[in-house]
Amino acid sequence: MKHEIQIKSLITLVLLVIAFRGNALFSFLLEGLQIFVEVVERVSGHLLETRFGLSTRAARAVIAGFGLTVFLGLTPFIVGKIRGVSGRNVAPAKEERRKKRAAAQRWTEKIGPRH
Repeated sequence: MKHEIQIKSLITLVLLVIAFRGNALFSFLLEGLQIFVEVVERVSGHLLETRFGLSTRAARAVIAGFGLTVFLGLTPFIVGKIRGVSGRNVAPAKEERRKKRAAAQRWTEKIGPRH
């Protein structure tokens, strides 16, 4: 069952990339994330106002503080992931550049100096 869901998710992602063409898909995903955060913010604000009797201003302050705490808590994780991904991408690129430089050096030695 889990494998089937993963395959369907991958197919859906590929179809979205084909339909929206990469850059537009990224914008689409960011917009979806922004809408999700806004919905969570409004629902939690309503909950704080109705269940705990906070004013609208106090509820917004609580939500802002909680959002800042979550953001600051997730920042080291996100930075670590970015470093990990960039590290995996940078090392092969440096090796490829070193190979090309060595091949160019061999080629210039092979043809000899210009006169």
